[in-house]
Amino acid sequence: MSDIKFADGDVILVEARAVDIKAPDLLLDFKPNRKGGTPFRRALVHDSNDGLTLNFNRDYPGGITMYGDARVLRGSLITDGNILTRGDVILRRPSGDVFFNRLVDTLVTRIEQLEAKVDALGG
Repeated sequence: MSDIKFADGDVILVEARAVDIKAPDLLLDFKPNRKGGTPFRRALVHDSNDGLTLNFNRDYPGGITMYGDARVLRGSLITDGNILTRGDVILRRPSGDVFFNRLVDTLVTRIEQLEAKVDALGG
């Protein structure tokens, strides 16, 4: 059984098994939080590639913030930009975890040592 309730304050509560929206865009906008940007606030868009796009056309200049884990199931993480992290990138392998920051640091140190040896040999 479905129901729409008007709760205390400015809250609308929808109780249902599903909410079926027959529109390509779901817009979320709260003017006091705006920092400029486009006149639109398209949070979710059913795009022309039959995909689900978050923050269509960068309508939210602050980007997307996620708390907790994000999982990609049966697919790939694809980016046209950089991947930035304040922590390490860890590759889980049956033989043990590979920590990329440590690996790069080790490789840089070894290359520097090899270059010093080559220079010492007159290279």
